[in-house]
Amino acid sequence: MRLQADREVLVEIVNGRVPDPNPADQMIESTGLGTNLMKAFAMQLGGPLDLVARRESYTVRVRFVLEGFNPDV
Repeated sequence: MRLQADREVLVEIVNGRVPDPNPADQMIESTGLGTNLMKAFAMQLGGPLDLVARRESYTVRVRFVLEGFNPDV
């Protein structure tokens, strides 16, 4: 997590991936639950969600503007 200019916060998560030598052996269909949860999180924060899938890694980035806490919202 980094605080950038104009109170913008960047949260970046990078997970390494190991290529499966036998991808046909492990055909597991994803439900997309994790992606949907991250999209909802980004929506609540009012920022964009960037998902980048590479052969060696999977990156999730969320940017949002830091605001004060308002318990009435």
